[in-house]
Amino acid sequence: AHALRLRPVAVGRCRLTLRYRWGPAADRRGELLQFVHYNLLEPAAALLQRHGDFASTVGWLPGNGSDPWHRGPGYMGTDADADGGRGGALLYDPRVFMAGHSDESGASAPLAMSVKQLGLSSDA
Repeated sequence: AHALRLRPVAVGRCRLTLRYRWGPAADRRGELLQFVHYNLLEPAAALLQRHGDFASTVGWLPGNGSDPWHRGPGYMGTDADADGGRGGALLYDPRVFMAGHSDESGASAPLAMSVKQLGLSSDA
């Protein structure tokens, strides 16, 4: 058995190619290639902090009464095209389950922030 120790130097996608050979060295029939794909992430604490910063600024819907369904204050899914391309809370979408606090997609933003607070709490 062989062991590989990998040290990531950047965040992103990468591919590891493994070549297995067996039999006599001159016999190329005993060869197998395996491709292993990885998505390297930043350390968990940095990822959680970055998510918390994003969700609390871009995905936060204040409770100022401008929302006709009174969903604020709360964390919402995000819309990259909102606010002139700067992003913002996802308030209107033809798929109603995307723009709420319940159902499949709508619950993901508050749930993600709850997990963030469990793993890396902040007072603010």
